[in-house]
Amino acid sequence: MTRDRALERSLLDTAATIAPVSGPAWPIRVIDRVDRFGHEHGDRWATTPTRQLLHELGEEALDLGGWSVLALQRASTDPDVPADVLVELGDLLQQIAALGAHADHLVHRATAIARHRTAATINP
Repeated sequence: MTRDRALERSLLDTAATIAPVSGPAWPIRVIDRVDRFGHEHGDRWATTPTRQLLHELGEEALDLGGWSVLALQRASTDPDVPADVLVELGDLLQQIAALGAHADHLVHRATAIARHRTAATINP
């Protein structure tokens, strides 16, 4: 199975219009990361069941929350982080964790849809 570069770019460009991104290079950075994954892992994605890929995506959503709490705890003990910066950093990390929670919710919805549609196709 070959990756559909046009579909990838379309999905990422659309995502960049829905949510604020760190600049126009965001879709390119994502595709570069996927390319690196391909160099390291081959085309494993093409033979992995959709539900397993969604599970992997869910793990990444949980990581947003987990890394946020760890980063805030580390920053709060870092003598090089002034109190005013810590407050702003805490606000941003809270937002990142919230995005992880939202992503987790969406992954659960996607998994339920994939499960239901697959079951309906297999057992009409």
